[in-house]
Amino acid sequence: MYEPSEWWELIHRLAVLTAHLLKWRFQPELRGNRWRNTIAVQRFDVKELLEENPSLAASLNERMEKAYQKGVMLAVRETGLSKMIFPVACLFGVEQLLNEEHWLEQSNDLYLPHIAFIFLPDWFFLSLYLKIYAKNFTSICFSLYSCISWCETS
Repeated sequence: MYEPSEWWELIHRLAVLTAHLLKWRFQPELRGNRWRNTIAVQRFDVKELLEENPSLAASLNERMEKAYQKGVMLAVRETGLSKMIFPVACLFGVEQLLNEEHWLEQSNDLYLPHIAFIFLPDWFFLSLYLKIYAKNFTSICFSLYSCISWCETS
């Protein structure tokens, strides 16, 4: 049987891991070895904690939402970005979090931020989309074309 302190350690480590993956995804210009190392160490420590306490894995997915919410709070505090930028609910599972190949940059795990766009002007939505998803001029042109095409069909 596991101790409550082991649960708290697991949730904390998952929160730190989640925060760094969100920072990695939403602030690509600031990526560096410190973030990469933190992500690698947290993944290793979570896996080790689960190996030492197999009973923790039984309801891990249920606890993941709490860890995600804490991770968003950490990411907001550390990046200065609005909480509205990050998805409201965790869109990836524990398997993805612990997968060393999963970096949230080439996946479709995080789409547009889950905010009520109906209350925002179109220019805000478009500029936010371009800031988050466009990496170079070609991407910006394609993103702009895609957004306009989507707006015309909606």
